[in-house]
Amino acid sequence: MSHDRTDTIRLPAEEARCEPSAKCVVRGTCARYQAAIPAKYGSVTDFSLDANGGGTVLCAGYLNSHQYRNLPIPIARPRHFGPLE
Repeated sequence: MSHDRTDTIRLPAEEARCEPSAKCVVRGTCARYQAAIPAKYGSVTDFSLDANGGGTVLCAGYLNSHQYRNLPIPIARPRHFGPLE
């Protein structure tokens, strides 16, 4: 079951997002649960199935959303191609 995600939490695109199938008590502070899924190469994983206490702060996938909130948007530098020889 999907939920609304926000773009104010700027989790890097290579980090997987989480869509828990079991009860997750820390989803209100988890960056993987709250961050928007990138349009290109975005991955979603169910960290609640993890044996290390998924759905709690012991979850291996837990990332505190306060560390990723309102970070500056990375500016893509123009690519420069040298002359062909």
